[in-house]
Amino acid sequence: FFMDPTLTTLNYGEIEVGYRFGKGVKIENRGDLPLIFNVEVLGDNRFTVSQTPDVPGPGVRGPITVTIPASPLGGPFNSQILRATFDAQLPLVTGATGTLRISGIQNDLMPPAQPIDIALSGDVIAAKTLDVALVIDRSGSMSGNMASGTKEQAVRRATELFFNLLRDNVGDRAAIVQFNTAANLLQPLTAMPPATRQDFINIVANPANLAPNGGTAIAVGILEGAAQLTDPARDVRAALVVSDGMENPGLPVNLDNFTMPAGIAVHSLCLGTSGNTDHPKLQ
Repeated sequence: FFMDPTLTTLNYGEIEVGYRFGKGVKIENRGDLPLIFNVEVLGDNRFTVSQTPDVPGPGVRGPITVTIPASPLGGPFNSQILRATFDAQLPLVTGATGTLRISGIQNDLMPPAQPIDIALSGDVIAAKTLDVALVIDRSGSMSGNMASGTKEQAVRRATELFFNLLRDNVGDRAAIVQFNTAANLLQPLTAMPPATRQDFINIVANPANLAPNGGTAIAVGILEGAAQLTDPARDVRAALVVSDGMENPGLPVNLDNFTMPAGIAVHSLCLGTSGNTDHPKLQ
């Protein structure tokens, strides 16, 4: 059993209501027998643990039994990363505390003193209100290939993940715009409770939407998204632009001459390099 001996605390800081923050704890089996031990979380119920650190979602309280296969003599050593998660749910709190406890270590000739306790702490603070317009390029070049499928397919997958990451029951609102030489509003600004989330995902999954065709008018897409972000009472108003290309020349409204309404931020995800996208203008 080997774990960083200096790892005694995990402090999550201030987390807004609706967000979930995970931290990894790596344990190695440096022996030639399977390493078996128990893990559980004590204290505040917003702390949990998971054996699948790459899978979104909360963990469990435990206890759970973890098995790490035997390692070859001299390595490389098999390991397990435990994800200790702080799920920032109401009520608001300053100084939530818990303990990640490891015990019952088996098949270790010189096991460490047990239990091994890692102190957990974090604060749950009020959520900022969020309006976001997702502005997606559907120009012909989006049919081009990437490492895993086409750019269009990658955007559909990423968009589904984006909607799944928006917070439950805190009032997040979203809109969807697609653009080529013109912009089309696929989904007006709408609240995102769990019951509505699948509707957004279905819009993105619809083959008729986001089908690559035509040229590229990024500014037109941004302005269509900005038209959905008119509520000045919201804490955050943002357009998230996804594009793989550069604007077509000669457009009457373009990235060089358009004016973004005050109070709206623009964030960009460019599927290319600064040499073949308008990334410098979208920074």
